[in-house]
Amino acid sequence: MFPEGQCLPGRKCIETKGTSAEETPVTFIIGSGAVLSALGSGIKDFVLIGNLTLLPQCKMVFPSMEDMFGVKFHIPKYSEFSTAIGAALCYSM
Repeated sequence: MFPEGQCLPGRKCIETKGTSAEETPVTFIIGSGAVLSALGSGIKDFVLIGNLTLLPQCKMVFPSMEDMFGVKFHIPKYSEFSTAIGAALCYSM
């Protein structure tokens, strides 16, 4: 990611102290991928689901990315079960 004390010009840096070097870039890549895929669409709200949302890094990285990109990430209660529920609903149709 960004070396300590360095970030995008004019933007808030993402605080990564106390996080695993492997997990923080994963959460940043997922969040920035979601934002970049929605460019030009007007989408500003993203719902995060799946087991990744259980990582403690999500509580640090995604709020920083909200400030950086001007979007909102939502992590619903029981988000780790949302993918299974979606799969079950698709199977039953």
